[in-house]
Amino acid sequence: MVHLSTLLAGTVLATVFASTSAAIPRRDVLDDPLPECVKTVSIANANDLNSQLAKAAPGSCFILNDGDYSAITAIRNAKGTQAAPIVIRAKNVGKAVLTKTFTLRDNAYVVLDGFTFNGSAQRVEITGCQSCRITRSSFKIRDPTDGGNHDWLVIKANTDSVRIDRCDFGPKKAQGSPIIMASNGGSKTEPIATNLQIDRSYFHDLVPTSSNGGEAIALGNTHPDFPNGPEAGANVQYNLFEACDGDEEIISVKSSRATIRYNTIRNSAGGIVLRNTDSSKVYGNTIDGQNKKRSAGIRLHGTGHTVSNNLIYNIDKNALMLSPKRGDTHRPAIKAQCIHNTLFAPIEMSWNENPTDASLFPSENTIANNILGGASAVLKLTKQSKTTYSANLVLKTTKDVPSDGFVAVADFKLNGNYLLTASSPAVNSTAVTTTFNVNDDIQGQPRDDGKPDIGADELSNARVKRTPLTTTDVGPSFPL
Repeated sequence: MVHLSTLLAGTVLATVFASTSAAIPRRDVLDDPLPECVKTVSIANANDLNSQLAKAAPGSCFILNDGDYSAITAIRNAKGTQAAPIVIRAKNVGKAVLTKTFTLRDNAYVVLDGFTFNGSAQRVEITGCQSCRITRSSFKIRDPTDGGNHDWLVIKANTDSVRIDRCDFGPKKAQGSPIIMASNGGSKTEPIATNLQIDRSYFHDLVPTSSNGGEAIALGNTHPDFPNGPEAGANVQYNLFEACDGDEEIISVKSSRATIRYNTIRNSAGGIVLRNTDSSKVYGNTIDGQNKKRSAGIRLHGTGHTVSNNLIYNIDKNALMLSPKRGDTHRPAIKAQCIHNTLFAPIEMSWNENPTDASLFPSENTIANNILGGASAVLKLTKQSKTTYSANLVLKTTKDVPSDGFVAVADFKLNGNYLLTASSPAVNSTAVTTTFNVNDDIQGQPRDDGKPDIGADELSNARVKRTPLTTTDVGPSFPL
């Protein structure tokens, strides 16, 4: 099975971080270019495209003139190959428009490039597809005002290695997710999409809704038959989220072995939540809540997660929440490694429901090598069980600090970007002897093998590869 890492992913390149200068487009991920077209066909209208798709062969590239192609409601059984995908591309990005509900079904190696989806109550579905891609497209769907749930892009079962990149999702004015990865029926035996990758996309202006279901990205369904989430291996990376206020779970993970990395969440009423999942990783993300009400950090349920190299500040709720069991689908956080983070908001590990039942508590977690600070920072570590604390820096003003595993300092001595200065007590800390397999920092600089620094940043003269994202780094205008 060929995954996206083979077909469409690339290598990491260096970038330069200039905190006070205008944002410069960066190529942290260099995509392998699509293979050259074997045959290029100019398309004038929807009827023309329908006719040509019926005889599409691997390597066919269809270049669409500006116009409305809404007569096309589905693309089925188009079969490209890894070496010769079928590409359906707008001649001018954003100028090929689809306004009706649209389905990609049972295709392989098909790429949609440069479309605009802006219909009323429109829905886009991908089902039964292998290694298909939607890139440089805008989702500006006009939600109805009926109070219902209106998801925009639904990736359904029997789908593998789909990629959604360089897309724009928003504004959204009704309940529902811009992207949801869903099983067809939600039963215990129902398959779910695997190896989905969402990258370089812009999620913005999701209005608050009266109930849940407004996540920017939902990786799976909540179902009592799936308390730990089906294994799916989804990857969400290099995306920007701004003013995403539709749900407290901006990225909601309800499938196992997910990777959430190198994203920026800014001015949004929510955070990253590992809900029904095991063995997922959350690293290298920046969350700047800009003090918005309900802005939050990372919440964990389930077993075996790794949370590292995250920078979280100016938020309303907890920077890190290791949750107890709540109901049938909220399991306690167990055996998580929360390491090398810089968190300027409370960290909480708490119990709920029955305070005498230890099975409900988060347990066997590791909290190590973190900077835990800020004017309002407190530790809420109640009813924790078998938790390991090591080499965490806190301010001397922090209350109720455990006696072991924490070092109180007067000043972290960070710069204006919450990164280390040479005089920081986090640098070359003698208490730190392992990186827990965290080999680089939030900027992509290598960790010191012998004495890594505490927190998300490693003081280094090495090239900076990653910085917080801006609108120049994502969406349809980001270069292929």
